[in-house]
Amino acid sequence: MASLTVSMKPSVPLLLGIAEYENSSFNLSDRYILNQIQCVRNKFLFFFSIFFTAVTSIELIFPMPLILFCLGADVAGTIVLTYALVLVFGTQLLKRFLWRPRPWMLDDTIIVWKRDKTSSFPSRGVVCSVVFCFLLSDVTHWDHPIWLTLLVAFVSISTSFSRLYLGAHFLSDVVSGLFIGFLLVLLSRHFVDSWWSFLGCDILTSPGTCYGSGTILHLIVSKLVSLIVAIVVLWCLTLVLTCRPLIFWSKSALSFGLMFPPLLFRILFLCNPGQNDKDALGFVLESNWLLSCIGVVGPLLLWAAGWYVCKNGRAQRNIFYYTILFVSSCFLLGICSLQRVST
Repeated sequence: MASLTVSMKPSVPLLLGIAEYENSSFNLSDRYILNQIQCVRNKFLFFFSIFFTAVTSIELIFPMPLILFCLGADVAGTIVLTYALVLVFGTQLLKRFLWRPRPWMLDDTIIVWKRDKTSSFPSRGVVCSVVFCFLLSDVTHWDHPIWLTLLVAFVSISTSFSRLYLGAHFLSDVVSGLFIGFLLVLLSRHFVDSWWSFLGCDILTSPGTCYGSGTILHLIVSKLVSLIVAIVVLWCLTLVLTCRPLIFWSKSALSFGLMFPPLLFRILFLCNPGQNDKDALGFVLESNWLLSCIGVVGPLLLWAAGWYVCKNGRAQRNIFYYTILFVSSCFLLGICSLQRVST
C-alpha cells in the first residue's frame, strides 16, 4: 500500500485538504467496500462502467444551451443554461477548494481505469447523474414522479457503481455526490423560477411576452454599450478564473466559452424588462433547415475542437482559447437569429 497524498496534492493556493483518516474505521470501511466491488472483473462490467461514466460527463452539457438557442428553443435553452451554470460552479467550487486524494493515490493495489489527478470529493459523475435526469424531466415536462424516481435511482446507482468499479472514487465520494446532486437540482429550479422573473423575462411562464419586433442588427446597435460592458466583464472574470493564483478549473475556457454567449444572448436580446417591443428579438416561427443544421453542427464542432485544444494545449493560453470560443459562439447565435421573425 502506498501513501502518495502529499506528492499528488496540487501545489495551488487556497486548496484545503480534507482530513485523511488513514487508520480510522470510516476510512478503512471506505476502502474495504471499494475493494469488494473491484473483486469481480469482467468485460461486461467494464464496458457498463465506461458507458455510464461517458453519459454522465459534465462536458456533455457545455454545448447544449448554445444549440437550443440557435434552434430557437428558448424555454428549453433557458432551463438548460440555468442548470449548466449551477452545475459547473456548484461542483467546481468543491473540487477546486477541497482536496481529497483519489483511491489510487492512497493504495497502489486499487485497479484504476484512468489516473485523474483532481480531487476525489465529490464524485461529479454521480452529481451529473442526478442533475441530468431532473433536467431531462424539466425540459420535456415529463410529469411522472414514479418513473422519474426510478430513472434517477437506476442512473445514479449505476453511475455510483461505475465510479467505484473504475477506481475513481470512494463510497463516501459517490454518496456525497448524490446529496449534492439533489441540492443543485433544488437550486437550479429555484433560479429558473425566480431569477429570470426578477429580470422581467416571462418566456418560461408566459410564452411570447418577452419577444419583440427588433432585428438582430437593430438590437446590437441599440444595446451596444451594454453588450461591450458585459463582454468585458465576462472576459475579465474568465481571465481571473483561468490564471494564477486562482486557476479555478482546467475546463474554464471550454465551459465559459460555450455558455457565456447564450447567457448574454438570453439577457440582452430575449429579455424585455421594460416591456418595450423593440428591446427584444422575435421568436422562431418556421425553422430554416440550413440555419438549423448550422445551429446543431456548429456548436458541436466548437465543443469538440475546444475540448481537444483545452486538453492538449498550454494552460497559459486558456484565455486565448476562451476568446476564440466566445467569439465563434456569438457568431453562430447571430447567424441563427436571422430566422427569428418580428412579432
